Amino acid sequence: MKTKSLSLAALIMAVLFSMQLMAQKGGQSPKGDNDQFPRKERFLDRLPGITDQQKEEIKKIHLQTMKAQQPLKNEKDELQAKLKTLTTVDQPDTKAVNAVIEKIGSINTEMMKKRVSEKLSIRNLLTEEQRIVFDAQAQKMRNRSFDNDRRPNKKRASKRAQNFPNE
Repeated sequence: MKTKSLSLAALIMAVLFSMQLMAQKGGQSPKGDNDQFPRKERFLDRLPGITDQQKEEIKKIHLQTMKAQQPLKNEKDELQAKLKTLTTVDQPDTKAVNAVIEKIGSINTEMMKKRVSEKLSIRNLLTEEQRIVFDAQAQKMRNRSFDNDRRPNKKRASKRAQNFPNE
């Protein structure tokens, strides 16, 4: 009995210790990068002959876009929460729901315009050869993102099973 208690205590201590170690590793990307824009950096490093000056200019453009996008993203998140509230009441107001949907759509449009403007500004800094690689990589990333949206997701499937248990 005493041996079982000691074994159980040792197991609990080992689990707690390992959880603390995992928590301390937070803040790093899976690649181990802890840079401000790690994916953007790897993306830029693939461009042939890119200079440090070009990288700095691109980082500035990216940072400006992120700053401009943040208030829009915040507003969109608030509107999505409002939409959830409006659609989960007993008697939803269709006009109010549609108005919120329209507002979310206009924010999405504004955000897309800013992303395209960022891309065009970056392209203007590049040489012809760099533009060709930049466009090819951007297309490859879009395709990968599209594929990820279409792949089965365990979390999404689990949530769907919770919402629709009889399917």
